[in-house]
Amino acid sequence: MISTETQQALQSKEEDVRLRAILELAPPQENDDAQFLVEMLGDESWRVRKSVVRLLAQTEIELVVPLLMKTLTQRHIGPRHIRFQNSALECLAEIGQPAIPALSNALQDRDKDVRIVTANALGTIRHPDACDALIRALQDEHVNVRYAAVEALSRIPSQKSVIPLTQILEYDEDWLKLPAIAALGHIGDYRATPYLTKISEHPLYMQTVIEALGNIGDERGIPAIIQALNSTDKEIRKTATMSMESMARKLDKRHAIIQQPSTYRALFRAACTEQIMLHLVELMDDQDFGLVLSAVKLLGWSGRKDAAYALLEKLDHEQLLEAVVSALIEIGEEAILPLSNAYDASRSLERKLLLIDCLREIGGEKTFVLFLKYLKQATEEFIIYALLKSLSKEPFLSRVLVNRAQADSSQYAFVLQQAQQHADSSHPLIRAEAIYLLGFLLGLDALDVLINATKDVEPTIRLKAIEHLGRLVNDAPSLLEHLIFLLSDDHPNIRKQVACALGHALDPSAFPALLLLLEDVNAHVQRAAVNGVGLYLSTHPEPMYRDRVLDKLRDVLETRCRRYEDGLLKIELCQTLQRIQTSASRDLLIKLTSDFDFDVRKSAITALGFFQSDASELIPILSKFLSDVHWSVREAAVAALGILDAYDAEAILLQMRDDPDLAVRKALFVTLGRIGSPDIIPVLLTALAHDELDYAAYQGLCLMASRHTDALRAYEFHENPKVQLYLKHILGTLTPD
Repeated sequence: MISTETQQALQSKEEDVRLRAILELAPPQENDDAQFLVEMLGDESWRVRKSVVRLLAQTEIELVVPLLMKTLTQRHIGPRHIRFQNSALECLAEIGQPAIPALSNALQDRDKDVRIVTANALGTIRHPDACDALIRALQDEHVNVRYAAVEALSRIPSQKSVIPLTQILEYDEDWLKLPAIAALGHIGDYRATPYLTKISEHPLYMQTVIEALGNIGDERGIPAIIQALNSTDKEIRKTATMSMESMARKLDKRHAIIQQPSTYRALFRAACTEQIMLHLVELMDDQDFGLVLSAVKLLGWSGRKDAAYALLEKLDHEQLLEAVVSALIEIGEEAILPLSNAYDASRSLERKLLLIDCLREIGGEKTFVLFLKYLKQATEEFIIYALLKSLSKEPFLSRVLVNRAQADSSQYAFVLQQAQQHADSSHPLIRAEAIYLLGFLLGLDALDVLINATKDVEPTIRLKAIEHLGRLVNDAPSLLEHLIFLLSDDHPNIRKQVACALGHALDPSAFPALLLLLEDVNAHVQRAAVNGVGLYLSTHPEPMYRDRVLDKLRDVLETRCRRYEDGLLKIELCQTLQRIQTSASRDLLIKLTSDFDFDVRKSAITALGFFQSDASELIPILSKFLSDVHWSVREAAVAALGILDAYDAEAILLQMRDDPDLAVRKALFVTLGRIGSPDIIPVLLTALAHDELDYAAYQGLCLMASRHTDALRAYEFHENPKVQLYLKHILGTLTPD
């Protein structure tokens, strides 16, 4: 019972007094107390309202839900009532799934206003368990209740709702069809596509249908969207533009999952008339920035040379720069001539460098020849630097090296001559790239140049040379002594690069130097040394190396890692301890799972997931982290339990399907596929239809397929076309016994 003194505090004019009184209260257990707190949901202070919501969400459902529903159905006007309603809905959302049975009963109330409010509340909770009651409400005698049910179902991505909602398109009132179309788009089920395309040319529904088709992402909707791009109505063209881009995002993801190239670009390219292109160019001047970005992307997909010229006009628009560059690259070879013409006409160094970047990403023989031409003509130092840097990367480096072996190796000879010439440049960046390029062109024959470069006054040049020496150290053992000497360099980045090079060395002489680096005073170098030691152990797993490393790492952990910022070093330690796989390294990792830094806990848990031989001991330890306060730790624990084949953890993992974090749920579906029984298949199939969870569910089903092939084949002709597509791909990739 709330005391009189506490009631007075809760009614105080001072916000802090009211807030403090609420924070000291336990969840109410009597109707009067609960009613008193429900009335405070209209408090003028949002902090007070939030605190009341949290308190009521912990109250017995039978006590609080009727009071909240009563609040929602009151017919008052004014700011206080709006605060009441918003807070009551927020409270029901926080209660979540446990409130659904009571609300489902209220959905049958004789008062239509109660039914409307209840449908809104169920939509706010956003849980699939609410679908059955809302689907029944689609048959309600009052159209406003049906409208509220449709709106609520649009917030819950459940396959159950699809067919009932399509029936509205067939038989219900016209004004109810628009929210039903939007709801089908939000749910994103491919089964809706035929119903939507059937009415896609109806003037009343066209814009909403086109938006819904983009949200669904079924390529069967592309013809309707392309047709809308030709509409005489500018608003419909705008919707079609954004819808096509939304469609593309979903199709890219789908094709990446099933490892097939996307086809929508070719479809759009074939259908992109000059009229559509002109419409898109017009939209690039719209006030809606999101729409402008979509238009730019579609122009890139058009593959048209005239689209490239139009895009180049926007290259000076700072906000659009990244999107325009991406679109020019997407156009591909047809954009090379416009880009080359723009380069020749430009007097701006910054613009020329940007055009070089675009051409480099497009690649190809034409671009390669252009770069050789530009390098021959270039006088500006930054242009020379950019071109040398491009030639030292793929795909151009391979073209140069292939040309070396040909009878006419003029291109190789030219690039080599340019690299040798600029290796003596006074500009440090040019000198660095020229020496780096020489290392690729000459290999071991460039040793003298590379060793001399490690003595250069510029750290950038020393770094580039050491990177090459790390690649060559196992072919020229004498280099090891020189690399170890470089550990005395004053610049920490040089010592970091040497640590990486020593980690790849096969010579045992590299090992003492790596151990010494673990004592470096610079934290960045220390982390590089820990990583280098881990690399060395991957090729030298012998106990004599492993035990010495373990002793050294234990010392680093106990004597060096005392500050919060040492978390990054602890993370590197976790990754290296994972490679050692002994009881001592396991114990150190278990100790790190208690670290106050969540990133360290996550890294330690991830590493322990690879200690398969200790699974029986580790599974109970890691299971405790399924309730960690930080999502990334819970995610790591879920993934680790899957790798450890924690079959007995299936029941407790299933309880995490409603985890508030998406990344945790994704990890969960992969783990369930790894360890789950055939009973898990329907759970994974439901997630497979979900736009955010489909890839994780696909991975889980792939892991499950070889163990439960027959059980999976039972669902091969699933009613959802998207699920059916993924299942056929999974079953088609199985290798026959």
